[in-house]
Amino acid sequence: MGRVLVTGAARGLGRAIAEVLHGAGSEVWAIDVTPVPDEVPARGRRTVDVTDEAAVDRLFAELDAAGGLDGLVNNAGIFPLADWDVMTSDTWRRTLEVNATGTFLCSRAAALSMRGHGRGGAIVNVASPTFYRGHARGIAYTASKGAVIGLTRSLAMVLGVHAIRVNAVAPGLMATEGMLEQVEAGTVPADRVAGDEDDLRLIPGRTRPEAVAEVVAFLLGDGSREITGQVLAADGGTVFV
Repeated sequence: MGRVLVTGAARGLGRAIAEVLHGAGSEVWAIDVTPVPDEVPARGRRTVDVTDEAAVDRLFAELDAAGGLDGLVNNAGIFPLADWDVMTSDTWRRTLEVNATGTFLCSRAAALSMRGHGRGGAIVNVASPTFYRGHARGIAYTASKGAVIGLTRSLAMVLGVHAIRVNAVAPGLMATEGMLEQVEAGTVPADRVAGDEDDLRLIPGRTRPEAVAEVVAFLLGDGSREITGQVLAADGGTVFV
């Protein structure tokens, strides 16, 4: 998988992805809007806001100087929850900015890097099953992930000629730090992340970040070289895509 950049890597799913990719032999670069802990295994750790176009361009100039990028995982995202009639336009705009625009900016820079060095590469975007079933209190989040899926399919169409594959993974509900913060804030019921079982799954158990990270690693690797423009639901069967 070569040199891979993981966004939103300071904790949760992003950290799990960085750990799995490092274990598989990739040279991992990890970024987040907050400092990435030293415990996250990475060759490079940078504090970068994915919505800051100049900061993203500076990061990719550094990556190109190191030999260019082979893989990108667009994991950075936010998921504010609020009823539709009280959600502010600022919250709506910020959610789309981080989840959709940030994914676009990093994907564009990664594709230019991959096209430039001529080795091809793979981009994996983190989507969500909420796009397929909706979310009563997450309308901005759901809309942003729909944009991510549209971006995934459109980029796959134009980048295939450069041997660049673009796919997405839609993880099930995970008890990450961010989700537990939502529970503490009272926006997510505690029983949705408590215990060892998720009743919405067909496969017994709960979705774990490490398991989703393995799916991401598959989409980055040679074993998925025939797959592009697809969304894989890594959610134990809560939705059929």
